[in-house]
Parts: sequence; C-alpha cells; structure tokens
Amino acid sequence: QFSPTPLASVTDETVNWKTYKDSKYGFELKIPDSWYVRKYDHTIFINETPIPDKGYLTHGLSTAIQINIFSDSRNTHIPSKTDLVTNITLGDKQATKAILQEPTRLDGVYLTYITTKTSNTNYEIIFFNKDNKGTHNPIFDQILSTFKFTN
Repeated sequence: QFSPTPLASVTDETVNWKTYKDSKYGFELKIPDSWYVRKYDHTIFINETPIPDKGYLTHGLSTAIQINIFSDSRNTHIPSKTDLVTNITLGDKQATKAILQEPTRLDGVYLTYITTKTSNTNYEIIFFNKDNKGTHNPIFDQILSTFKFTN
C-alpha cells in the first residue's frame, strides 16, 4: 500500500525581520530586527552595530552593507582588480557581482560589488568579505534574497 512521504518544511529565517523600504529609490529589503540603517543622500548603510552620525561609515565594520544609488549621469563601477565576476539576479533585474581580489588600500578589507540598473537609476551594493575568494557573512545572502524593486 502507498503511503505518502511528507515534504520537509522550509523555514524562512527572514520572516520576522524588519523591512527597510525606500520609496524615493524604489526598493525594499529585509534586515534582522537588531540591525541599524542610516541614510545619507544617495547612500544607505546597514550594519549590525550602531552607525556613526558622520564620516565614512563602513570601513572597519565587518558586517556592513553599503547601497549607493546614482542617476544615469553617474554610473556604478566595478573595480579593475576583480577576477570573480558573475551575473546574478537581484530582485527581478539582472545584476553583476564582482569580488575584489586585492584588499582596499584604506583598511585592507576585501569587498564584493553588486551592480544593476533600472530605467533611470543605477544601484551599487557593497559588502565585506573575509578573503579574496568572496567568503562573507552568509547573512548578506539572506538579506540580498529579500531585495525587491518597488517602482
């Protein structure tokens, strides 16, 4: 006699996270409830610890995500020293993911850049890696999996 095997349930770890919505730049994403967001002009900083009021915020913050938004007149950039470049999907858009192969001059960190554009806006998402192979905090992937364009 046939007896069905129950399917394993998939747990959405982001279900209880807070949603950051930016109506001006047309996107939203989920972040852990305890994380912080600070917006300066066309840049949004997301971090698990409080973010200073002034200065270049992300250097030295190993769990920081920086989102830069530009009009068409200013394009995003992929740094020249990248070897690991792939195409990915961000929200419903094609995007480019590039892993910086050399540490930054300022504080010696490795970065991943993700860039995409809509009809009138360029998006650049930067986060920190542990090495030049793109090893990073897995929570970044969870956060990016919740990214949606709203315009």
